[in-house]
Amino acid sequence: MEKDIPKTDKSLHLSSNAPTNKYDNVIGSRKRTVKHMDGSQKYLIVRRLYCISCRVIHHELPDTIVPYKRYVSDVIEAVIDGQIDAVPCETSTIDLWQEWFKRAKAHIANCISAVCLSVLDEEFSLLLLRREGKGWLKRIVRILVNTNNWGQTRFAFMPIL
Repeated sequence: MEKDIPKTDKSLHLSSNAPTNKYDNVIGSRKRTVKHMDGSQKYLIVRRLYCISCRVIHHELPDTIVPYKRYVSDVIEAVIDGQIDAVPCETSTIDLWQEWFKRAKAHIANCISAVCLSVLDEEFSLLLLRREGKGWLKRIVRILVNTNNWGQTRFAFMPIL
């Protein structure tokens, strides 16, 4: 399912469809801490990009990171798949991730189905992606973020009280 995307100096901002030149619009960077499956912490430098058209700052995240999460996608994927023994985090964090995925599952499934129908002109489901094996969460995050379907905060999937 994952296809190579050609690297260019130009990128397209999806919500405004305005071409942005990465080199002209880099306004800085941030240090981001991520935790890996072995429990180690690594620091990443995340570039901050400014879109002139929509006047929004975007963070250029690598594929291995889930937005708004502090662990790499492999760790979160292991929790969702029920492989809790191999995960180096607290029980409360595991519970939060399971609840997050449970609430986000319908939205993710609908977005994956819609994107695949519009781009590939064929049916594809969240279940099929999960059956492909390790790395399914990374592929899902990439699709949802690049099509501007990722929820902006963790509260996007919480019920109204």
